[in-house]
Amino acid sequence: MTVYNPRTVEKERVMSERLQIYGEVIVRQGRKIIFKARNKFVGQALITLCNMFSKITITNIGGTGTVSAIWLFGDGTTTPTVIGQSLTMRLGTNTTTPTAFDMIALQSIINVAPNSLVITRDNPSAGVYRAIYTATWNSGTISGTVGEIGLFCNLQKTLGSNVLTTIDVTSTLWSRLSSASGDFSQFTIDPTKPLSVEWRIVFQF
Repeated sequence: MTVYNPRTVEKERVMSERLQIYGEVIVRQGRKIIFKARNKFVGQALITLCNMFSKITITNIGGTGTVSAIWLFGDGTTTPTVIGQSLTMRLGTNTTTPTAFDMIALQSIINVAPNSLVITRDNPSAGVYRAIYTATWNSGTISGTVGEIGLFCNLQKTLGSNVLTTIDVTSTLWSRLSSASGDFSQFTIDPTKPLSVEWRIVFQF
């Protein structure tokens, strides 16, 4: 005989109805972890996700023609995987401006690209999937006081109808960490050591 257990029923219901999407960030200077934090998504990240699940048609994508599928995560090597192209990270010096929903850029960017950006994906446990981006700046390639960190890629800034006649293929802010929002304490880069930022986007029941 099966015994009714309301706790089990509730757990199964929640797992089937809820999906969490969040970001985990680990910043290292050399081998030392400077901090761990949760990111803050901005508006165009949500807009792009909504459009992606709508399977709208996009035309005139940087001259590549018309496609009827949208991909969010990609390594930027295959057309028309446009939404994941131009994925990168940048650091910034601003320490006074909290992250806002309508931000499209860092407030005081240190416009130095990472020397390497590695993209991986994994499934660490049942019901948990992650896209992991690891950016590394080599010793001596970047300097300054860091008060903000941004994850960028090609994103849409407006909700689509059935057809989008154009798409903004300029890399724009997807997610941000800021000392002004209390995500981390500002720190000064040690130019004698490499700096790495591991950004994990987590999808979880």
